[in-house]
Amino acid sequence: MSHLDIGFTDTPAAVAAKMVAAVEDAVRQADQDPDFVWNIETFWQLEQWLATGPEAALEVKLVALVRGGRIGVGAAYVTPHSGLMSEWALARLCEPACMWARKSGLELSWAVLNDVPGFCCELPRYLAAAGVKYLVLGVNQAFTPPLPEKSCNQPFWWEAPTGERVLTWISCDGYTEAFTQMGFDPDTARFFCPEKFRGDDPVAITRQGVETVLEGYRKRRYPYRAIMVLSAFDNWGLGSAGRLPGSARRWNTLQGVPRIILSTPAAFFEYLLAEKRDFPVYRGDFAGAWEQVKLGVPTSIRRMRAAEKLLAARDATAADPAVRLFLILCEHTFGLGPPWPGLLSEEQALQHNREQAEFVKRLPGSWEPWPVRGEQRQLDVDHDGQLRPNHLYLSTDGVGLWQFVHGRLEPLEPQAWTALPPRRSADGTWQLRHRIDRRKLPESARVVWAWPLRSEARNLRPQVRSASGWMQLPDDRLTGELYNGWFSAQATRLDGVEIAADLPLAFCISPESYPRWVFALCLSQSRQAVFKEGSARVLEFEEAYPGEEPVLELTIEVRPAPSGSN
Repeated sequence: MSHLDIGFTDTPAAVAAKMVAAVEDAVRQADQDPDFVWNIETFWQLEQWLATGPEAALEVKLVALVRGGRIGVGAAYVTPHSGLMSEWALARLCEPACMWARKSGLELSWAVLNDVPGFCCELPRYLAAAGVKYLVLGVNQAFTPPLPEKSCNQPFWWEAPTGERVLTWISCDGYTEAFTQMGFDPDTARFFCPEKFRGDDPVAITRQGVETVLEGYRKRRYPYRAIMVLSAFDNWGLGSAGRLPGSARRWNTLQGVPRIILSTPAAFFEYLLAEKRDFPVYRGDFAGAWEQVKLGVPTSIRRMRAAEKLLAARDATAADPAVRLFLILCEHTFGLGPPWPGLLSEEQALQHNREQAEFVKRLPGSWEPWPVRGEQRQLDVDHDGQLRPNHLYLSTDGVGLWQFVHGRLEPLEPQAWTALPPRRSADGTWQLRHRIDRRKLPESARVVWAWPLRSEARNLRPQVRSASGWMQLPDDRLTGELYNGWFSAQATRLDGVEIAADLPLAFCISPESYPRWVFALCLSQSRQAVFKEGSARVLEFEEAYPGEEPVLELTIEVRPAPSGSN
């Protein structure tokens, strides 16, 4: 399996070309080796191959291999930041794959969503509506608190608030676990983990990994007869996967127990279901950990929301290219800015941003800012070292996702920030307007909005507006915890008020040792780039964020929450 990033490791166009080659190679290798199995993680990857107009005989062969379980096709179009998606958007996630499957006489029963460490509670509902029975999440927990053990590396029914279920497996060691944990295949394991897997004996390398992995399952008293182990990496081809059949045959011949079987997710879940055991049922949301990367592209978010409004109004389906374009922008690697340090050349990095900006440019519709009531004049900004209501600050701690600690907030400089006078309507709603010049921010900037809380209670329980309704935190989270904050794509309720913005916000509450404030991360950007060739420089704003408006107009409304809401 190849984990899809539409960008990140290369330009989107280059990634598309790699996915074409991967599918082509998989079809040919599956035809030659009866033990070879390849899973196409998301449908966008297959779509790139189909768009090249492959030979009719090769496409027929692909369909036959899918029907025979030799090639698997995931039902999701991309791996999204689902916490940003509306019900309309979630309902479109599997449409492109399902349309192709119906045309080809196939049923797609599973979805694999790798890398993103959390998803919204409504996802099972829309997967089930698309015919998806099984869900695999190869989560990346390198930057987030760990998920609860009860939900990791074992099957469970994930149930939506409306009752729909999908049988789910969360791989807590992510989609690279086969070679980083289990030593399979041995060559790939030695390449990625040379200190962990040493020696020349391939069976001994895999035995070391298998014994370690299984010991962890034994300690947890894992009750089932099979486990799932994922083997994938970012935008790769068949190099490692091509060695898996030979490695499995060698292991099964020389070692024998446990047997290593290359399969699709459907085959694994069907094997577990044949045991006729009960699986636990869990409900809850665990989105929000990575959605904050979209806080660097506010213009793009507004364009997406305008396009969604237009597409939903005309009942557009995935047959409309604009719907697929919208889903590409929901994908977890869309975000602009500098590349991952050392991963891209300077030329690749700049072209990467230009291509992603072109996706946004092609969206239908246009956005209009929220209207401002009353006069527009600059508000005097205090810089006396004290927190002020409705002021913007720079977070300088860089620790965690939402830890904007009181003592680590610095005032935003006047040349970068204009505050407009707050307006209060008859119903008690405050409309708060800010203008941020993104070009005048520091090279790396996290802009935080501050608002005082009335309550001194230590166990405030916020509510968040999700795609389908209000969630009570932490009760409605799969994790059962708030960790250090929460993400809100629409609105949040806390301490008797409802806070809504025309852009997503990431919230946290001040530590208990400080006066009670709520902070919201409203913009996060960086222009510091380190390139593959070892060079580094600060990008111009237009290079880092092409298509993004340099001056951000931000509107936040604070209104009385309905009685009894929190």
